[in-house]
Amino acid sequence: MYSKAEIRAKMDALEWEISKACIRGVDMVPDDSDLPHIKECAKQIFDLSYGRNEVRFDRQGRPSIMVNFPNSKEAMLSYLSGGGVYFSDSEHSSKDASYKYNIHPAFIVDNQPINVRRIGKYLDIRYNGKNYHQSLPGFDPACGTGGVTMSYSGLASACDAINAGTKREDGDAVQNITIADFGYLGLLSVRKGFCARGNDNRCYSNSVSSESGAPAKYLYEGKFVNTKTGSGPDSWRHDGSCFGVDDIRGNTGELVHGFQLYGGRLLYVPNNDLCSKAAGCGMTAELAEASSAYKALKSDGSWLEQTTTEESMLYDYAQDMSSVTSGQHSFVIATSLVNQQVNNDPYGGIPLSSLAARDGVTIPLYMRLMLNAPLLTGTPSGYAYMRNMASARRVSFRGGNWYSGGGAGFGYSYGGDWSFGPSNGSIGGGRVASYC
Repeated sequence: MYSKAEIRAKMDALEWEISKACIRGVDMVPDDSDLPHIKECAKQIFDLSYGRNEVRFDRQGRPSIMVNFPNSKEAMLSYLSGGGVYFSDSEHSSKDASYKYNIHPAFIVDNQPINVRRIGKYLDIRYNGKNYHQSLPGFDPACGTGGVTMSYSGLASACDAINAGTKREDGDAVQNITIADFGYLGLLSVRKGFCARGNDNRCYSNSVSSESGAPAKYLYEGKFVNTKTGSGPDSWRHDGSCFGVDDIRGNTGELVHGFQLYGGRLLYVPNNDLCSKAAGCGMTAELAEASSAYKALKSDGSWLEQTTTEESMLYDYAQDMSSVTSGQHSFVIATSLVNQQVNNDPYGGIPLSSLAARDGVTIPLYMRLMLNAPLLTGTPSGYAYMRNMASARRVSFRGGNWYSGGGAGFGYSYGGDWSFGPSNGSIGGGRVASYC
């Protein structure tokens, strides 16, 4: 019987063998001569983790270490609600066909349940000045430009480029982590009673200062700020085990696909529907700013076209913003704009647990499942941010980064500054995902 420390050491050694094989290859694609060794390491990783971790190849031939989330008891809304503690079972919306399956939207693609959602164990990586949409330990986290551009649109086009590859005909069609995935991981952590820590204080945990990871090369004001993928303790993984999703809090943050704020209005690609476009290399079109895939959400849980003039869910300031020129200000969940900002410099910021609905507004369950609204109790830590200037489109990164401190966590959602393009990729990173 292995101890926890021995299991972690064994997993680290096996996973590092996969990383080394990629380094020996060309452009992180292992040589064919290394494939038998990778296959043996992959089998041991799968067995040691009881199937929770699996090595998967993409169509370019690059392997990633993935965490498997089966469509099982822990995906069910009735389980995640904790018997109505975290959200009300009665809130299930008859307006959305996905709820008939009683499972979290992360497990619904084109109104059909999927078997397994696979999420990268590690953040996207950077090697030799180039970013890769690949999940491996021991690397600097991907950031900025060079290779895959760490932006919302850059990650979409990267997925299409990877999925057009022919090196591995049996390779997975990959996506980037979605808002539905992130919401599910957050709810699962709440339901299981574990709050992951991470690099939210320049290579250290803000809450437990003795916890740290191996410094990556990025410097800010003369100090290391990022940590190498997989170098932190088990408590930096979503479930507190060496098999869990790493760096889910802090480090570079998570650019999540499938969500945008448009003039304060919340727009979603419902459920995990965008994943069905991956195999056909349709992610770039599906995730374009004005794509019809994005839907506005009504308070009754039904969907509207993003161009609708009907009332739908949005974020609005709690005060008149017509003459406000700077600073952080409280905001609320609403269905109509009363206090839209005019100047760009002010921003909305509030702990997710304190975010309330305007009088008379009903919060649809979907917003809670995406952690865009607080749970009834036990809301995970983190600050929500937004700007709602007219016609401004903003995307979100989740979890916080290396300087977010106590404001990091599953409740962290930064939707204030980031546009779709590549100019914002210096802080946020990506994470590979796939499904079957």
